[in-house]
Parts: sequence; structure tokens; C-alpha cells
Amino acid sequence: METSCKGIWIPEELCQNEELTVMEKLFVIKINALDGEEGCYASNKYFSEYFKLSRSRCSVIIKSLKDKGYIFIKYSYEKGKNLIERRVIKIKI
Repeated sequence: METSCKGIWIPEELCQNEELTVMEKLFVIKINALDGEEGCYASNKYFSEYFKLSRSRCSVIIKSLKDKGYIFIKYSYEKGKNLIERRVIKIKI
């Protein structure tokens, strides 16, 4: 899952946001770049490989962004099971 992005644009309000850590800001930027019409489908594995972090650390960062109100997460579950089939992340800012 690669983008053809040759660079990023960081809104000033995001740069100056003292509520977010630097890594949370990077996640917001990457999620926003991957957020198509139906959302960002990137997995923790993808973020882990992209940012060179553990999957559990990526999970903590994504949960923090959700708790802080910067992203919305929708889960699709396997039919008849309590296993997540797909996660869709949408930027709220």
C-alpha cells in the first residue's frame, strides 16, 4: 500500500498543536494521505513497517488519536464471529 506522494503538506494548526505528540502528528498526516473516499484501510502492520515501530505502539497511537477526536474508526467483523475483518480510519479534522 504505497502512495504516489512526493511530499507532504502539514497544516500550521497541526504543527502548532501541543495536544499531539510528534508521532501522532505524523500518523494524522499519513492517515490523511491514505484516506480515500472510503477511508484509510492501512493496518497496524503497515504503519509498523512504514514508521519502524512495533504494531502495539501503532495501536496505542491510533487509539490515542481516536480518544482525542482526530480520527473515527469503523470496524467490520467476520460474519458470525467476533473477529475484525477490516478497519477503516477517517480523519475528523
